[in-house]
Amino acid sequence: MSDEVALLRRAFDIDELPPSTLDARAAVRAGRRRARVRAAVLAGATVVTVLATTVLVAQVTGGPRREPATPPAPWVRPSAVTSYAPGPASPPLGTCTYTDAQLPGVNGIFVLDPTGRIVVGSASEQGGGDLVRIENGRSERISPPGGASGSGPIAVNRAGDVLFRTGQGRLGLYRGGTFTTVPTPDGERLVSMAGLNNHGEVAMTLNSIERGGADVRAAVWRRDHPARPALLATPDGWSSSAIGINDDGTVAGYLQRPMNGSDATVATVPVVWDGAGTMRALPVPAEASDITTTDITGDWVLARGVRWNLRTGGVDVIEGILAERVDEHGRVFGEVPNMAPPHPGTWVNGTVALLPIDPEVPLGMMGVVSDDGSRIIGTATNETGGLRRLLWTCG
Repeated sequence: MSDEVALLRRAFDIDELPPSTLDARAAVRAGRRRARVRAAVLAGATVVTVLATTVLVAQVTGGPRREPATPPAPWVRPSAVTSYAPGPASPPLGTCTYTDAQLPGVNGIFVLDPTGRIVVGSASEQGGGDLVRIENGRSERISPPGGASGSGPIAVNRAGDVLFRTGQGRLGLYRGGTFTTVPTPDGERLVSMAGLNNHGEVAMTLNSIERGGADVRAAVWRRDHPARPALLATPDGWSSSAIGINDDGTVAGYLQRPMNGSDATVATVPVVWDGAGTMRALPVPAEASDITTTDITGDWVLARGVRWNLRTGGVDVIEGILAERVDEHGRVFGEVPNMAPPHPGTWVNGTVALLPIDPEVPLGMMGVVSDDGSRIIGTATNETGGLRRLLWTCG
């Protein structure tokens, strides 16, 4: 594998979400996506209820025996909906132009702040060691304590706070020149996915070490409870994953559980948890082909094949693009078409368009997008492995 190919793969080595299997087509799409990436680069408030195995009985001499409380009814996965209102229309994206992205010192994965002016990336192609923060053309090297082997940037907010992985399955936060370790609820869980908002709150997906990663739970670390993250409401029998958090504290994610006793067939339910930790399922159109949640920005939540507006309740089916990011206006960014070969593109009010790209590197992957959609950084390549990082400016 060439150095350029390895870099491209690492540049987009984001946490992979388990595929939705609302129907078999989602698994096929996931396989297609992996295949086409290879072609383009040469060839996780109510905690899970644990019912006690013994019943507490009030034993008062001569007194009555208390009956056990009736357990709550099991949570039922909602059915797909056939009637729904669309989300509000988005403004046009405007004309997009591209140039080579200037990311000096960044050799691995990278993230973009909501304004589009701060980039944080790994100094190493392998994603470990130092981080590099670039703001207004100035480059700053950030060295986590102990080298934090295996570290990599996860998110950066508009204040420049950096959320990163420490390499031991933990999270670190760099704020104002100070490093802080983000705790996990029992201290023994590993983080597989996480997100950061502009208030410094962190959403995370936790895997139990004791259960070999089988106990997957969404959690949130909030400003008013900084000493201990809270596990988010998860129905009995389901796992939960968090993929991001917006500025009002709403966490987006999904629930999953095996179907028919088989780990190979999984039921997926896209959900959000509000700032109080209350969970609600998002309506899924019957015709949606993939409901793997990928992003939350403001009022918008995005899945591979669906977009929701939390304020209006609007729902839209997304077709013709592998949806990766959504901006504050509801415009969708990803790869077009939703099959090989991939090209960076957009979905706006149902219309799919390719981003302009150098004909010499016509294949590419969507990378990071500012909240207003005006700045996009992605990686472009060709069939011979040539690699370029491109910055699109739209408006």
